[in-house]
Amino acid sequence: MNTTEIIGMLAGIFTTIAVIPQIYKAIKTKKVDDISPFFFSILLVGVGL
Repeated sequence: MNTTEIIGMLAGIFTTIAVIPQIYKAIKTKKVDDISPFFFSILLVGVGL
């Protein structure tokens, strides 16, 4: 496995798990108005990779 494949796999993993904190917070608070900063952090890392 080369570096490009590893970066691509990490990008896929980060962008896939990025929604988990948002879903958890929406279920917990029963509000979707709140947007988790952690969600955006993970998403930005994934997109950046």
